[in-house]
Amino acid sequence: MSQYTHLSARDEQLEAALKLLPPKVEIKGDANDVRKAFKERFFAALKRNPGTSQQAQHPVSEEAKFTIEDKSVSVSDSVNIRARITTPTSGDVNATYPLLFWMHGGGFFLGSPEMDDFLRPIVVKLQVVLISVDYRLAPEFPFPTGLNDSYAALKWALENAAVLKIDPSKGVLQPEFSVTGQVLRVPSVVHPGADIPEEYKKELLSMEQNKPLDGFFDV
Repeated sequence: MSQYTHLSARDEQLEAALKLLPPKVEIKGDANDVRKAFKERFFAALKRNPGTSQQAQHPVSEEAKFTIEDKSVSVSDSVNIRARITTPTSGDVNATYPLLFWMHGGGFFLGSPEMDDFLRPIVVKLQVVLISVDYRLAPEFPFPTGLNDSYAALKWALENAAVLKIDPSKGVLQPEFSVTGQVLRVPSVVHPGADIPEEYKKELLSMEQNKPLDGFFDV
């Protein structure tokens, strides 16, 4: 709402974090070249600034109390995708946990579940099962393929909750990080081209409110 416009201003912590990012470079080539370059820069940035990651802020001991398993998930009659499942371990073999369902960032174009390994300390600290899905990417698989893959994987996780040690009654969390996650959570109702009734126009100002963030998501 318009009264919250001031919340769009970047805070000091965000400004400091942005300064740690590598400078923009022009990447030439096809989609796979761009993905390769992004992956190299992403993990290089984590290595260069380890204190910014959850794993550094909340280190997990070498006796890490979690397991990691990749599973094949059927999303259509002829297509399977990979889901990376990180599960906390405990002395109780019958223990069950809430689900943290995570879609990696990358605008449906790049990224992988390995980007989400920084969440392992959260798995241990909060005792949740983390599922990160390797949805198919555009342009080879145009939108909404990645979104549909993610939704199919979420349904698969809930249908197989007992096997995955998930108890949906304890919580099913889908946080915001990726574009995919945002589309699953929040419909787009304030696009500049939207036909908004006159009485609501003075309140639906998210595009105006976020002008201070112009360029933040430039590729």
